[in-house]
Amino acid sequence: MIENDSIWATNIHYLNDSKEFNHAIDMVGYIVRDIKRDLKDTIDVQLAENLSEILKERMTSSSVYVACFSTVMDDLSQWRGYCPSGFGYCIKFDAGELAEVAGLQGFNLVQCIYDGRDQVRIINEWVRATINDLRAVLPEKTDPRQHVQTSFELYANSFLGIAPRLKSRAFHNEAEWRLVSAIPMGDPRIKLRPTRSMIAPYVEIELGMKTDEDLVVGIIAGPTPHGRLAFNSLMHLHYKIKIGGQGTESSAIPYRDW
Repeated sequence: MIENDSIWATNIHYLNDSKEFNHAIDMVGYIVRDIKRDLKDTIDVQLAENLSEILKERMTSSSVYVACFSTVMDDLSQWRGYCPSGFGYCIKFDAGELAEVAGLQGFNLVQCIYDGRDQVRIINEWVRATINDLRAVLPEKTDPRQHVQTSFELYANSFLGIAPRLKSRAFHNEAEWRLVSAIPMGDPRIKLRPTRSMIAPYVEIELGMKTDEDLVVGIIAGPTPHGRLAFNSLMHLHYKIKIGGQGTESSAIPYRDW
């Protein structure tokens, strides 16, 4: 990250949560089944059913890329979960500055939603609004499925703005925010990196840490058997990137697994 002056945004289907993104697609199916009881018009029912089916067909392999962050700093569970034993660093970014830098490259900074009731409300609102819009512009004597097929792209972007934000309650302690962008297959920015069991598509988000004094506001050296050396090595970063705000520090967590 430091040497390349960038962070990697990975295709959402390759992240740790095996149900990433598909969770929102499944929720649309559940909600469509529920609201069909409230729909009095046969055409509306058909539009709802077709919306759920076509969403699953088109979106299951969608090309959405995300880079993940947390508002929780120096956190024991994240040192354990994301760092090798005895080695790790936490880089603190200014959220507003990060959003501006990434926004110029097509990414939006969004907060993840873990509460199930909020997720249901958001998806329910999207489904009902989309059905109403589809019905309002349905040409006379047009097959509802064909109408959803031809009109789907008009509503896909709004769904892509919602789906990457919905995460399982099991991950709520991470208090995650994400940089999100829909990047089509074949985009020259897409690269591949090895993981433990496959290769994963990713794109680089250029940061400008070497010149932007407001982007990085601090760095924490994680729990390690070589605490003093790990902290001292951070001093060299001042010659490579601009670090403002809180500067550099060592983890305050008395954790040891070495």
